[in-house]
Amino acid sequence: LCKDCAQLDLDTLFKRPHKTVAGQTVKKKLGPAQNLKPRSCAFCHLLYSSLGPHYQKESGLIPLRTFSSTRLRDNTWSSIDTNLIQAHYTCKYIVSQPQGLTGPIRIVKDHIQDYEIFKDWINLCRAYHTKVCTVEISNSVLFQKLIDCETRIIIPASNHPYVALSYVWGLNSEKSSFSETLPPNLPNTIEDTISVTLKLGFRYLWIDRYCINQQSEEEREAQIPAMDIIYQKAEVTIIAAAGSDPSYGLPGVGNKKREEHARTTCHKVGRDFLITTESAYPLLSISNSIWKTRAWTYQEAILSRRRLVFADEEVYFECFGMHCSESHNFPLLDMHREDMQGFKHTFCQGKEVGMFPKGVGTTDLAILHRIEEYSKLNLTYPEDVLRGISGILNSFRRLGIRHYAGIPILPRRPRKTQLEATEWTLTMGFLFSLLWEIKSPSERRTGSGVAEFPSWSWAGWYGPVEWKVALSWLPSFKIDPNVQLNVELMDGRALKLEE
Repeated sequence: LCKDCAQLDLDTLFKRPHKTVAGQTVKKKLGPAQNLKPRSCAFCHLLYSSLGPHYQKESGLIPLRTFSSTRLRDNTWSSIDTNLIQAHYTCKYIVSQPQGLTGPIRIVKDHIQDYEIFKDWINLCRAYHTKVCTVEISNSVLFQKLIDCETRIIIPASNHPYVALSYVWGLNSEKSSFSETLPPNLPNTIEDTISVTLKLGFRYLWIDRYCINQQSEEEREAQIPAMDIIYQKAEVTIIAAAGSDPSYGLPGVGNKKREEHARTTCHKVGRDFLITTESAYPLLSISNSIWKTRAWTYQEAILSRRRLVFADEEVYFECFGMHCSESHNFPLLDMHREDMQGFKHTFCQGKEVGMFPKGVGTTDLAILHRIEEYSKLNLTYPEDVLRGISGILNSFRRLGIRHYAGIPILPRRPRKTQLEATEWTLTMGFLFSLLWEIKSPSERRTGSGVAEFPSWSWAGWYGPVEWKVALSWLPSFKIDPNVQLNVELMDGRALKLEE
């Protein structure tokens, strides 16, 4: 240790108790960051590598704080009892691991070393989450095909267990002609996904670009509305949450190494190993990704039962029962409830398990929240606005909730309403869903399919929409029961909405 670090009583810092979420500040401040890099001091090296690119450029002193894992706002850490040191306000911590490289913190290198970790997550979900993560859909999708990763031939789906891919097509990606064999020069993300599929012990893979014949309108129209079935029936969905197009690759798999700041740094200081580690899951990296801003990928993540996310920092897994990351070896079974269907509430993030919704939702009003979230996202082709959410709308249809031009038709009286003895009708359900708002001036949605989107539907306008005011009215919401709604058909006939 250098002279500055030698003044720190590291043994005490890693053992002192903490009573608050805020932790404690270490009296001695180190820095600036530029002075840490050239030093041969092991602790300076750990601090510098934990700062990340942004804080490494700062010229001020570096504040140090210590926390207890049982007191962090990220409750997942409370599954173990240890102290953590944080330099500045980064998402990385320094942890002492007395037992060496075996313990609750795993080493993350520039390439993935052990795929058995990911297989264990999937197998744990399969074995224990027999209710929350079991697909109940028996329907098959007309024309569905799969990639045989061993032969690279496109085959009929049949009943083969398969992996699905969610990724960003990219602005310059053109729709290629359909072939029964994969082309020889695949983009890095596709090539890496084939490799991961095989290493996970699967053989078959579904990727929209190669498994849907884009030249066949019949095949497109059969499969695009059935995205809910395709993604829900996949054993796991690989999510490429890094990069802006398929050339980027999956970090840590093929040619794409992880960023230097994302790799684990480890040094032996005194009797203990000190290891840098990320927060419990790469929330910021995934939230700030291009993948997270795309409309098509939104429903792919929600509809998937199991998601294996490849971010720049590490690999993250989340199903409907648990979440875990490559850099943390937390006691997953101990974190489960008695029925073993998922994590105890302590280890979940609010109402959700982790960072993704637990499916499309369980209440009628959930469809409004899904549309609100979807309307904030980006579409390359404006006319795809309803296609991009068709899988979610189809899932709600199985729950008895239909839509008309994107406007949900709530079949039941929403909870907390005081509608006296008035009988709820589908017309009432449709009229309530018409009370969407758009906060800023907007323009009509243009594109080849603009005629499909009437002005009274949110789908006919650009920009985020919400039902916030309408939902606040819900406790006293009333509609004249005598109001009737007729729909004019293509042949000129007018039918009641219920009919």
